[in-house]
Amino acid sequence: MKIEMYQFTNEIADWARIKGYNGLIVKGARGNKDYENIILFEQDYIDGILQNIEPRRVEK
Repeated sequence: MKIEMYQFTNEIADWARIKGYNGLIVKGARGNKDYENIILFEQDYIDGILQNIEPRRVEK
């Protein structure tokens, strides 16, 4: 019996979609682990957010 590599994480994503979430924020798992990942499910949702954002130059 072969288990899909991402079966567990896919089940979490399916649960989140059913509950109406647009994505997840999860703790990083590599390196120093002092970061978070943002996982968004639908490209249309992301595009809608980005259309309302104007790029700004950030000074160093």
